[in-house]
Amino acid sequence: MKTILGLSIFCFGILIISVKGDPCNNYKVLDSADDFKRSAANSKKTSLCDNMLESGWYRIISKAGERMPTKCIEGGFRCGTISSIWMNGTYPVTNETKSVTACAANYNGNCCAYSHQIKVKNCTSYLVYSLVPVAPCYQAYCFGSELPCPPGETSNNGFSPGCEPDPCESSTHGTLQGEVKRSSNYTLTVNDVAIEDSRLRTGWYRIDSVTGNDIVNNSVPMMQCGTLYPLWMKGSIPDGRERDKTVNRKVCRSGLTDTCVKEYDIQVRNCGTFRTYYLAQLDVDKSAYCFGMLPLPQPTTLTTTTRSTTTTKTTTAIKPTTTTPRSTTTFETVWTTKTNPVSSITKKVEISTTSSLKEPSTSHLLNKGKEEESADIMVIVAVLIVLVFVLLVVIVTIVMLFRMKPQCMSPPPSSTYEDIVKTKEKTFNPYAQIGETNHYSSFTEIRDNMHNEGYDEIPYDKNRTVQENKLYFQNFATIPDSNQIVHENMMYLQNPITVPLDKSEKPAIFQ
Repeated sequence: MKTILGLSIFCFGILIISVKGDPCNNYKVLDSADDFKRSAANSKKTSLCDNMLESGWYRIISKAGERMPTKCIEGGFRCGTISSIWMNGTYPVTNETKSVTACAANYNGNCCAYSHQIKVKNCTSYLVYSLVPVAPCYQAYCFGSELPCPPGETSNNGFSPGCEPDPCESSTHGTLQGEVKRSSNYTLTVNDVAIEDSRLRTGWYRIDSVTGNDIVNNSVPMMQCGTLYPLWMKGSIPDGRERDKTVNRKVCRSGLTDTCVKEYDIQVRNCGTFRTYYLAQLDVDKSAYCFGMLPLPQPTTLTTTTRSTTTTKTTTAIKPTTTTPRSTTTFETVWTTKTNPVSSITKKVEISTTSSLKEPSTSHLLNKGKEEESADIMVIVAVLIVLVFVLLVVIVTIVMLFRMKPQCMSPPPSSTYEDIVKTKEKTFNPYAQIGETNHYSSFTEIRDNMHNEGYDEIPYDKNRTVQENKLYFQNFATIPDSNQIVHENMMYLQNPITVPLDKSEKPAIFQ
């Protein structure tokens, strides 16, 4: 028993000694190796020198890379020094320790101006190096060949390769705001308009919604998330351990037969206080990604959002969307039902409120705001009123012109002279006017083609006063025969005219 115990203690001691002597477990981390100074791609002129480095085993932990370059760094001036040290040899296989020569490339083109003997061991998942101090200065060991990503770009470790625009930057991602309908607690109704991410542009998106800002990562049946075929994510949402890293995930599209009829690839990046998602445009209509698993807001909250533009917490939480178009039904129309309990109208209110909040975005069709539409309608109505008024003025003007048309424009009458005398006796028969004077003669009857049969003669009295502008006939005048030519405005008398004037006076018209 004692023998067995002694052998066990002896073996355990040997194991401890061997563990302590194994460079894979007993090493130092090289100072300044965790940045890009020792990268072979670094051409910044610095004065890094390993002349004060202690001999021993070192592990390199650097985002620029942990392997010493195996090719000559021509001309030097790399790795933050003048003479860059590279490894003239090959790397060992797993659990193998190998002695190699480290050469310092000079600025004059000499690839091995100085040499140093070092060792390298392959510890399966990493390498360790047995390094020695160098002389003269300035010489430094090189490790890795990558550089930090340029401003505005990033990668899984922030270094090349794979640098791309940083999805955490506001300039590189879009925002889905006020997407209440995308919640897994929202059920699509018959009269609702489904969200369609078949119109969504492929790219990075951030979610800003009162129902949650992360993608739904549990199975969702059809008619949920405000669409017919919802998509949900398989796997966990990246936490703080995966900060500033882009991870790949799968999303499933629910259908009639299963909640995972088809899978799609997406990417998720943890930006610290929020996550961004690389979403691809879908190939099926009435399908959309699900975001948010919190309870839906109450109708009062939605009322404040739709009717007020003040900067309150509620208004900030629900903002106009920048994605898919929604129904044009307004919140006020739905709210007029005022049915109880509140839960019975919650979904209808949310549908109409979300619809009334949507604005056009770069990824969907544009819609005018209510104010712009009202202004356009008022302009159209005003123009129509002006046109109708102008048309009425033109019509009235034409009617008045026709009514005021001169009589001279009408065709001359075709009646004979006898007809005019018979029908308009008082107007055109001068003899009738004469008869109305009743000064010297009176008419009895005109017959037989307007010839007189006789007249009553009144004796002439020269003392009688003659009225001005009156013509007196002593004998009755007759109209010419029908075969006689009658000139216009000429008067024909059968007997001479006797005017009541003195014999010594004679009018000029009868001279």
